[in-house]
Amino acid sequence: MNSNVILPARYRHRFVAHRAAQAMSFRWSFTQAYALCLALLAVLGVYYVWILNANATKGYEYRQLEVIQRELALQRGLLGVTLAEYESLDKLSTDAQQRKMEKADAPEYLVAQEREMELAMAGDGRSAQ
Repeated sequence: MNSNVILPARYRHRFVAHRAAQAMSFRWSFTQAYALCLALLAVLGVYYVWILNANATKGYEYRQLEVIQRELALQRGLLGVTLAEYESLDKLSTDAQQRKMEKADAPEYLVAQEREMELAMAGDGRSAQ
């Protein structure tokens, strides 16, 4: 007898073989699965290239920042030297005590001889002053 005639619609699925039910639930064909795998590989390939490009761009930017940092450090050092030169000249020329001093016309310098210093130091254990 025909199960469609005897049983209502809610009971008809019980008369289908187990393997037939699995075959009916599997709707993907081999071509569709193959196309899906190729599409997935293409998406992953594009994603991989995008990641490589992002990392290369970051590396290039990092290298450029290092170059700028070295240049700025060099400029900072040069500016520090220039600033120190200007400050030392300004301080000497604007110091109130320096402006009050008189210039020496013919200065004479005392020069200690090395031998005399050694004798004085080795003498009675006294220091030469």
